[in-house]
Amino acid sequence: MQLKLNNKVAIVTGGSKGIGFATAKILLEERANVVICSRSNENLMHAKSKLKKYDNLLTVQCDIGIDGDVKNLFKQTIKNFGKVDILVNNAAPTSWGPLMDEIDESEWLNAVNDKLLGYVRCTKLAIEDMLLRKSGRVINIVGMGGRGPNKRYLTGGPINAAVLSLTKALADYYGKNGILVTALSPGPIDTGHHKNILTWVAQEAKISTEQAMLNFIEGIPVKRYGHPEEVANAIVFLASDKASFITGSEVLVDGGRFRSL
Repeated sequence: MQLKLNNKVAIVTGGSKGIGFATAKILLEERANVVICSRSNENLMHAKSKLKKYDNLLTVQCDIGIDGDVKNLFKQTIKNFGKVDILVNNAAPTSWGPLMDEIDESEWLNAVNDKLLGYVRCTKLAIEDMLLRKSGRVINIVGMGGRGPNKRYLTGGPINAAVLSLTKALADYYGKNGILVTALSPGPIDTGHHKNILTWVAQEAKISTEQAMLNFIEGIPVKRYGHPEEVANAIVFLASDKASFITGSEVLVDGGRFRSL
């Protein structure tokens, strides 16, 4: 399938590893101009070295929890590529594990700032530029915690639910301007984040991490973890004109794990 992303300009936050990196790589393969950002300059340099064959890549150190960093990210993007066609909001997952009485107020505020407000900061600047051409795509990477509450994902769940609400509201408002806003929620993907979850599950059930993984996989219809590239394929499709009648929706890429109508 030809996605016709040639010369489109995409920003992928959290693009130095995992799902973000896989998304950036596929976008580059589709000949889009891609900007990736990360809080860690070391991670950015490592990602850049793995993508060195592409001359249409820009890396910018940026913490989306800091307003000035986000403004610089968009300034550098416009300076180098002239516009923003695609924004993939992909923040690091919030912490898993602590129960209600173990989370202080500063952790709640940090979680809100780093993901919800981080997405808001990026989306506001992206849409400002997209309105000039009455065209654009915003894809918010959310997570299953927005639909499935969990006692050990207390900061992440409500924030993910808020991002889903934000996605719907923005899709409704900006659809008339040719700007499509969607959400994508990955299920169990083979990244470091889910290994951390399994550690907590194993401790609570008093079993090994290996057994916790086997138990978890048994609950996935396809009987395996997903790969970052499988999520990235769906993200890039949503960023393309092939998804021109999809907005306001949440796409689940979870191997059938989440059972809901």
